Order: sequence, then C-alpha cells, then structure tokens
Amino acid sequence: MNSEHVRLKIYIELGQHIAVMTKSHDFVDDVLSQLKNENLIFKIDLANINSASELAIEYAKLLSCDGVDKDDINEIFGAVEQLTVGKNMKAIVVFYNFDTICRFGLDTIKKMRSIFQTHKNTVYVFVGSQALVMDTIFLNKDNAFFNFASIMRLVSREI
Repeated sequence: MNSEHVRLKIYIELGQHIAVMTKSHDFVDDVLSQLKNENLIFKIDLANINSASELAIEYAKLLSCDGVDKDDINEIFGAVEQLTVGKNMKAIVVFYNFDTICRFGLDTIKKMRSIFQTHKNTVYVFVGSQALVMDTIFLNKDNAFFNFASIMRLVSREI
C-alpha cells in the first residue's frame, strides 16, 4: 500500500468526506477492501444513470431499502444513515463518475448536499476523472458541494 492509499484510508477512518480525482476505480476499491470488515460500504456508478429519478431508484436498490418511498428523495438519501443506527459501524458511500452529477439538475444536487451534511455516521467518497469539473463542483463557492469534501488528486500518475 503506497502513501496515497494510506492517505485515503486515513481520511475515511477520520470521517472526512473526500473527492478523489482519478481515472481508475481500482485505487478507491483497493482502499475499500481494507475497510470492508469494519464498515458498511455502498458503491454507485453514476455513468449509466440518466436522471434524478433513476438515481433515486438505483440508490434505494443499493441500500436495499424496501420500506422507503421511492418518490421521496429526502427519505432515500437519508436512509443510509439509518442503516448505521445500533451498529458500531460507519457507512461509506462511494459515487463513481461524480463529475457527471450536473445532469441530474441543481435541485437534486442541493438536496443531496443538504441531506448528506446532516449525516454523522456516513462518509462520502466522490470519484471523478474530470479534474476541472470536480474542481467546479467542490471548489466553486456558488455550488452546493463547495467545501463539502477534501480534494485528493491522482492525475499526475495513476495507481
């Protein structure tokens, strides 16, 4: 395990949300494999999801939330935190291809942020390969996810 792997693992263990700029899912998956015994891990790839309603349905399926109202995005995105109740575990939610999130619309993005920021036992990892788009999402003060996550760049070399 190299220093970037260690750094990502430490961020997650400390409960810090992180935006990882990389072309490879393998880097994040390697770190998650070391954390799987102590955490609930959920991964969703946004590449083939085309709308906010499709995102909500896929997210609910991922969490196996049978009793969740599939039309209530607040309930769906809040469900992951409920899965940690009574367990001595954190949830780690990984969004692959997060740099495509803009196609879901500003309202969905704002709702996600407003819900995610209330979660105490969930760590969010946002993975994207388009550095400029990821910078805009997380570093532009006009965007909902401004300063929500630490930035980790792996663009100089892929691991």
